[in-house]
Amino acid sequence: MKQQIIVVGHHDSTYVYTFFVRLRKLFAFRVLGAYLFAFLGLFTSILFSGYRLVDQSEPLCSDALLIALLVGLVFIVPIFFYIGRKGSPGAGDNMVACAIGIKIAEFFGGGSAQRPLKRTRLILLSTDGEEPGLLGAEAFAREHRDELLTVKTHVLNFDSIYRTRDLTVLTKDRNGTIRLSGSLAADLHRTAGELGCSIKMSPILIFTGATDAARFAEIGVEASSIVGLPIPPIREQLGFHTPNDTVDNIEPEAVEVCLKIAQRYILKKDRSG
Repeated sequence: MKQQIIVVGHHDSTYVYTFFVRLRKLFAFRVLGAYLFAFLGLFTSILFSGYRLVDQSEPLCSDALLIALLVGLVFIVPIFFYIGRKGSPGAGDNMVACAIGIKIAEFFGGGSAQRPLKRTRLILLSTDGEEPGLLGAEAFAREHRDELLTVKTHVLNFDSIYRTRDLTVLTKDRNGTIRLSGSLAADLHRTAGELGCSIKMSPILIFTGATDAARFAEIGVEASSIVGLPIPPIREQLGFHTPNDTVDNIEPEAVEVCLKIAQRYILKKDRSG
């Protein structure tokens, strides 16, 4: 064995995000507003404390700051109800990735459709705890760190595959703070082109979350994700993180494209490995 390819998808689903159920297009504005006013509150506390300690008085802008903080409650209070108590069905985020993994296993591993790999170990990984912080991927990467780094490893993660027109290979993850493998992303994008499929390449942006690929990239493993929902934080209504995350909101064509990309990429890497 000269290399290994890990195909990843998480199987846990999230609680319903109330900000995604109502006024979804204002999501980024509502979250950013809450952060800004929280920092304003911290700044105000430091300013007031400093004046009282040094000058024994209130700052001239004290009334304006207090009014601004009261206005900020409009943004801050809803944050405490941001995550609801009911779970979302999780069909697109992310049971669809588990289905993709099963089909890849069938393609390479069993029955009359068997296509054995000669130079590549294929690992199909279904992770838990992605929604609360990529916990399953973090645990796997930590436990298998030496093996992941001593054997040439490529990690292909699938997450939230909904629409063909939104299929995107990620170049950055975790709100744009983690750089993913540029060469792997380019290979996947090129593979899609060879299949006649038009998909995008893009970094994930702030307020748009993270995928399991980030945990592998953090330890130096080549990793990338394919997602199938809009990248910008201001998104059209989707089932993502809502009670509408059901099978009927997933385009079969999008799943088919992902399967074809994964199969062709794995076969190409095995031949060239």
